[in-house]
Amino acid sequence: MLMKKRNLADLFIEIANPDYNGFSREVFKIEFVGDYKDLYFTNGCNWMRSLKGKFLYETSGRGESWKIKLIGIDNGYHNRAIRTDIKNQITKQKCVHTGFNGTTQNGIECDHKNGRYNNTHALNFETQKTEDFQPLNRQSNLFKRSCCQLCKITNKRFDAKVLGYFVSYIEGGSDYVGTCDGCYWYNVKKFKNNLTKTTNI
Repeated sequence: MLMKKRNLADLFIEIANPDYNGFSREVFKIEFVGDYKDLYFTNGCNWMRSLKGKFLYETSGRGESWKIKLIGIDNGYHNRAIRTDIKNQITKQKCVHTGFNGTTQNGIECDHKNGRYNNTHALNFETQKTEDFQPLNRQSNLFKRSCCQLCKITNKRFDAKVLGYFVSYIEGGSDYVGTCDGCYWYNVKKFKNNLTKTTNI
């Protein structure tokens, strides 16, 4: 009699061993050996999608340094939706990055300040607040998105000196250690209000 193959998402949950609130330690790809060898992947981690509806998670690193951790129970508010009243308020403002109003081709978008989307209260219609979002034009939002994706892969935060500022962060350092606070893209207005921009002339 053939044995039924184990569900890979459940196999990962076993090795991650999350607590009652759905939080786990960081699990590294190199741990996918022995009883957990079926979790190992080369091109894309397909079983990770099966965690949706059960747990929220975040990944970082690449190659053999890739790692994943569970960051809470998936309560169904992970779709990044924004309440209409908040979106209407934010999109009427100027882009906090460029200072310009939107155009037809490059309109103002309501951006989640937290580019990792792991702040559960900002993903919930009932608890999200206007201050969880900021106005960015389309091009700026796309640029921010790529910076946040790179941060998730490398665990290195965006360096504001690239934009001409004399400091990289207003809180924290270059390594992501569980918070986006202090990063330029997390709160552009706050960053600018705390600094004087310099030029490299």
